[in-house]
Amino acid sequence: MHSNIGDLLIKDYSTDDLEENMSMKFNTHLGTLQLSGDGGAIDDNVGFIDFTDKNGIKNNPAR
Repeated sequence: MHSNIGDLLIKDYSTDDLEENMSMKFNTHLGTLQLSGDGGAIDDNVGFIDFTDKNGIKNNPAR
């Protein structure tokens, strides 16, 4: 998936929920990232895995 921060890898089944116009906002109260589209919230707690870190996958709780 192309984004303004570069290409992002996503799971195939996630494409059904994505919209043309999306934004990511930081929830300061919960310390989470929220993905929203024109229709509203898509994911209230987006997880990221750093594939450049050899331990990134192993130590990621979202795995």
